[in-house]
Parts: sequence; structure tokens; C-alpha cells
Amino acid sequence: MKSSHAIAPALILTLVLLTVQIRSRGISSPKVGADRAEPPELSDLRHQGNDLYRTGKYLPAIRIYQNGYAEAKRRGNLRSAVRFLNNLGSAHNQMFRYRDAIQAYLEARDLALAQRDSETLGALSVNLSSLYFQLGDIDAALESAQQGLQLPSDATTKFRAKLLIQCGRIKRRQQDSEQAVALLEDAIEASWAQADLASEAQAWNELGNTLFEREDLPSAEHALLEAFRLRKLTRDDRIYYSYESLGKLRVQQGDLLSAATLLDRAVDAGRVASPSATWTAYYERGKVKLQQARLEEAFADFAAALECARRWRAEVLLPADVFRISTEVKLHDVYSSFIELGSRLYAQTGQKHFAEQTFAAAEESRAASLRALWAGPDLTRKLPAEYWEALADLYRAEGALIKAGPVADTAAVRRLRLKVAEMEARAGLDLAGAPNNSDPGGGELLERTQRALAPAEVFLGFHLGDDESCLWMLARDAFEFHRLPPRAELAEDVSLFVKAMRENSPEASMLGNRLYAKLFAGAGRRLLDKPVWILAPDGPLFELPFAALVEEFKSPSHAPQYVVERHAIQFVPGVSVLFGSTRSDSNGPVVGLGDPIYNRADPRLPRHPNPGEPSVSTARRMELARLVGSSREIEACARVWRSHGYEPILLRGAAANRENLAGALGRNPAVLHVAAHILFPPQYSGPGLIALALQRDGEIELLSATEIAAMRLKLGLVVLNGCSSAHAAILPGAGLMGMTRAWLAAGARAVIATRWAIGDRGDGELFQAFYDRLSSFPGSRYGGSFAQVLQQAQLTEVRAGGRRANPAYWAAYFCVERN
Repeated sequence: MKSSHAIAPALILTLVLLTVQIRSRGISSPKVGADRAEPPELSDLRHQGNDLYRTGKYLPAIRIYQNGYAEAKRRGNLRSAVRFLNNLGSAHNQMFRYRDAIQAYLEARDLALAQRDSETLGALSVNLSSLYFQLGDIDAALESAQQGLQLPSDATTKFRAKLLIQCGRIKRRQQDSEQAVALLEDAIEASWAQADLASEAQAWNELGNTLFEREDLPSAEHALLEAFRLRKLTRDDRIYYSYESLGKLRVQQGDLLSAATLLDRAVDAGRVASPSATWTAYYERGKVKLQQARLEEAFADFAAALECARRWRAEVLLPADVFRISTEVKLHDVYSSFIELGSRLYAQTGQKHFAEQTFAAAEESRAASLRALWAGPDLTRKLPAEYWEALADLYRAEGALIKAGPVADTAAVRRLRLKVAEMEARAGLDLAGAPNNSDPGGGELLERTQRALAPAEVFLGFHLGDDESCLWMLARDAFEFHRLPPRAELAEDVSLFVKAMRENSPEASMLGNRLYAKLFAGAGRRLLDKPVWILAPDGPLFELPFAALVEEFKSPSHAPQYVVERHAIQFVPGVSVLFGSTRSDSNGPVVGLGDPIYNRADPRLPRHPNPGEPSVSTARRMELARLVGSSREIEACARVWRSHGYEPILLRGAAANRENLAGALGRNPAVLHVAAHILFPPQYSGPGLIALALQRDGEIELLSATEIAAMRLKLGLVVLNGCSSAHAAILPGAGLMGMTRAWLAAGARAVIATRWAIGDRGDGELFQAFYDRLSSFPGSRYGGSFAQVLQQAQLTEVRAGGRRANPAYWAAYFCVERN
């Protein structure tokens, strides 16, 4: 039966015929025009490269640009050299060679700045913005585009269309469709004025995608067809984008046959451009086949998309954490679709290889950027002095967000983050590419994980999806795979349970038992009864206090039987940590930091400074309430440490400052216990800052998660007993950000943090019990599990009765371990 829409082959034929109606105009060079001072032989060489570039022959173009750059440098013609470099970066970018592209772009930018070449700086702003956008780092893309728009308009006229396109793409990603449409319409007009067909085609395509997301399908179709028409006429190799966009449009219009044909064309055209250019086309085609109930074909397409995505990730491989994280988020949907469909096929067929492949994919996706930090080289010695200055500026800007409140200048932080990330990327570009240490696939990873587990341990790996979720349960001698409810349902259950528990509601136990059943219904007791649960959570499960879930109700009292009463809960970033050494690299002292001076009313604040020392300013400064209980807490813990033969380093009052903390960290502490305020900027998704003591100028010192993550330390256990110390964004694939991740990235073996604020009261009874058991726990200082020690301390609270037995107190704490 014929569809109401023309099928794709007829559509394509019609579009080919329509191209004869196109307005006649020239085709612009890749990025920059000729320089009057450029010798003819260099200009001719660059034009040869540009001709090859325009016809999609990027490899020979790269060779010409490289030769031209070397010759221009030899002649001392830096203006010509910068143009060759910029075009070289663009050719690499077209082939998805992002490491090579950014190296060329950043070197070109240095030369252009030295030459005060605003025209080339405009081109580079476009190119870097486009590259960062492709990596998924929207803040970096926006900053680069805005830098271009701030250049003199007479020097950047020919790049105005491209800059407008970039800003439109960013606004679309930020879900500001109205502004995106206006910017892209301006870009179309600017492209027309410059006779730039390639940019006009891109602007039409981006406009069509934006209108598609606004569900204005007729207008979207008009824009996408115009983009296709331009690309077909000019033989633009990026026509695979048009095929893909039109395929997605046909899906929305209900014409799956045409959609499948168009996406076939997208895959074929993308292979010509670069194998890595096809992962989104494979992914979209797999979704069409899924709607057509061609499940195994859809699974094959998702697998092909993953393989292309792996190659894309390897080609990206920019040695800066911010870029690694953004690529994890960008690829999450592909991994998720593969995992969810594999789960469905396993349920239908019972074939174990589906469960094995999805397990391998889930673990490959999980926290890959954190693994890269641990495995990658230390770039410290390669970074220039300017890097450390920029890093210090970034720390100050992050602190200023806290102090400025709602009027904080987030743009300054964005600029500095980009500057630091580019320096990190540049420092690592000439290192050998990271070895392919990705997790083994399928059954090999599953069996390796089983061999790494102790008899008392079970690994529980979660993946939460839009339609359904998954749970892999592995022990040394058993394996189970279970399908769970979708993410939204579990998120609501977690929220209700946590709210009821923190309010000490009578419903809390019932909600905890219901959620336990929803997560583990059908799971065999052989696995559930293991005393040590090693958890790799996902999405809203990061916020779930597993220790407070209710397994059952005791008879005859009907008191809740909490999970913590039978199991130690150890969180891990993924199974990769099971394959590392369990020996701690730290052999230093125990350090406690607490009760800093936070305000001028604190009686410990010196009132009569020594001669020559500045007085504390009376200007309005940020001040915080004193945490009197934290002083009692670390003193009580110190008594426990001393009773076991350790003389702790205690940093309190004015001594709880950056200088003293840095000195203590330099001694590789076995334990760092922080009891202080942890602050989060308003209207900003930053990861938080630890508030240290008031300085002599009246400002509170702040230690940001960004600064901590940049450290390279040898640490044992870090305890963050602050207000919601684990609060942070939870990013798809990358997992929990913030202080927890920062200390793990810095080198901590384990981190204990709090899910919600704990009142500043009591004497830290839980941690007195914790450290007492830690000191006597067999091998705990060098090889034991901190999670098991935390379990024993939490059980002490449960059995103490009264306020201490309330799970709203002890269940806030959780332990993340590296190995």
C-alpha cells in the first residue's frame, strides 16, 4: 500500500531535478581568502588544497596544507602559515581527526594573535566552536563563538554566517528555539550575501532541525529540502546530514519506508566521508527498524553505531577531562538503546550472549572519563606557567560565584574553564594516543568480573532507561540478569522514599520495602544473601540510600529489617575497579579538618593583629555560621586515633586554611576527615566548594572541586562530613560529579560523603565507632574495605536507639571505593 508521502527514491529524483533552478553563485574557499602579501607560489599551493578540500579529497588536501605551512614558515611568511594551518585543521576536522584538528587550530590561533590577524581569528572562532560543539561541550562552543562575534565586524564579514550558525545550533541545544530560528534565518541571509553555498546549506539544515523539534513539520520539510538541494548541486559530501535529517522527519510523519531508505543513503554517504560519521545514521536507522519490529536488525544497527562511536571516541581523545565527560554524555543514548534492546531480546530468547553484550556495553560507558584520568599520563610537567595562572584565576572565579550570589558572572567561569581545558588538551596532544584498554566484550568481561569477586561479594550493576531498566547481578559462581521499571518510575519511588525517611514518616519503612521489592523482585537468594554488595548505580539511584532499604519486617515486632543489617554497601564507578590492586598507596598520617573560623563574631578571631599585619576589613564579606559540633567531632575522633597509636594532625579555627591543608596532603595521609561547610553556587551547576577559614583580609578561603580534581595525590580515605557533600549533577554515562568524583580523580582510594545535610550536633558518634573499628579491622589500613567498616558503624547507630537509630541520620553516609 502506497504511503501518503513520496518514498525516498522519488523524493531524491525530484530534488536532483530541482537543483537546476538554483541561483548561480561561486563557492567559497574552506575558511580564509588570499593575502595580498602572499607570494604567488604559496597562494597557488593553498588554492590547490582548497580545490581538493571542496571536492572532499581531504587526505591530499592535508598533504598540500602541511607542505604549504612548512614552506611558509621557512620563508618567514607567518600570515600565509596561519592560513595553511587553519585549513589543515578544517581538513582534519572533516575527517573527524579531532586531536589533529585542535592542534592545528590552537597553533594557528597563537600565530594569528601574534600577527593581529582578526580575519583568521574569526575563522578559528568558528572552527573551534564547531569542534567543541561536536564534542558535546556546549559552554566551550558558546565561548568560542562569542569570541568571534566580538572581533571587528569588518574583518569577520565572510565568517558572520558561520558564527550565526554556531550560535543558532547552541541556542537550539539550550532549548531556546525562538532565538535559534532568528539566528539561523540571519545566517541564511548572510550566506547569500557572501555567495557561500556550503554555509547556506548548513543553515537551512539546522533551521529544519530546529523547526522539526518545534513540531512545525511543514516548515521543517521546506528547510531540509532546500539544504538537500544545495548540497546535491554542489556535491557537498556532508549530504549525509541531509539524508539523516530527512529520514528523521519521515519517521515523525509516519512514513517508515521512506525513512529507512533515506537512512540507508545516510549510512552509505557517511561511509565515504568517514566511518565515524555514520554512528548517528546507524543509530537512527536502528530506531526505525525497532518501530518496524525488526528487533535483531535493529540490534545489529545499534551495535554498528556503537562500533563507530568507539572509533569516534578514540579519534576525539582530547586529553582534557571536560571534553572526555562531554563525549560520554553525547554517546549515552546510543549505549542506552543498545542495552535496552539487548535486554528485551534476552527476555524473549533466553540467549545469554545478549545479556553479556549489554553488560559489556554498560560498563564501557560507565565513568569512562574517570578511568581515563587514572590511567592517563600526568601532564603536570608539560603544562606552561600560564596554565597555573589560569587555573588560579578559575579557582578565584568559582569562589566569586559563591560570594556574588544570584548576580554571579558565570561567563567568566566559562571563559576560564575553556582556557584551562585548551591548555590541558594542548599539553597532551603530542603524547602517544591512549592504548586501547577498553573493557573486553561480552562473556569475556562478565567472566573476568566473576573471577575478580570474593566469595562473599556480589556485583550489582544498574542501567536506567527511558522504557525499561536493567540489573546485572554477578557473583563468583552465579550470574543473573533482570529487567526493571523505567527511569522515571524509579526516580519517583526514590524521591518519595527519601522524603518520607528524612521526615521520619511512618510510611518510610513501607516505601523502603516496596522499592526493595521493585529492584530485586525475582533475584535469587543465592546472590542477594551475599554479605558484601558492590554497587554501580545509575541516574536517580545515586540518590538512593540502599543501606536503609527494608528487606522485610521482623516478627513479631514488625520492625524493619534494613539492608545494612545484613550487607555492607560499597559503591564503585564500575567493574574496572575490581581489576586493580587493593593496596593503598598512602602511608601518611591521619588528618582532621573542622570548625574553621567563618565569621567576625567568632571569639577565636585575633582582635589585635601584630604590627605590620593588615586588620580584617570591615567591608561586607561572606560569612557563615560556626560549626561548633564539628570541633567536638574531630576531637572525639582524635581521641580514638590516639588510643590506637596515631597522633593526628588537627586543623581547626584559623589553622583550617589552604596552606596547612596543602602541607598535610603532601604527606600522603591515610585518612583525611573534613567537617566543614560545603557550598554550592546559586543558579549554577558547579560541583561545590569546601569553605576553609577566614583569611586576614576577611575573605573565607574556598577549595573547589575543580582544584581538587587537578591534584595528583596519594590518599587513603577521604571523609566529607559536610552539608550534602555528595550533592552534584548526575550526568548520563559519566555518573556522579562533584566532590566525590573530584577526590577520586585526585587519587583517593575511597570517599565517604553525605547525600543530604546532617545537623551540626552531637559528638560524631558514628565516626567514633567507624575509626575505632577501622583501626582494628584486619588489614584495613592497607587492604580492607572501608564499606564494611562503615556498615559496622551504621549498625552501632541502629542499635543505639533514639535519635541515632533514625535512618535519616546514618543512611545519609555512603562509601565509594576505587578498588
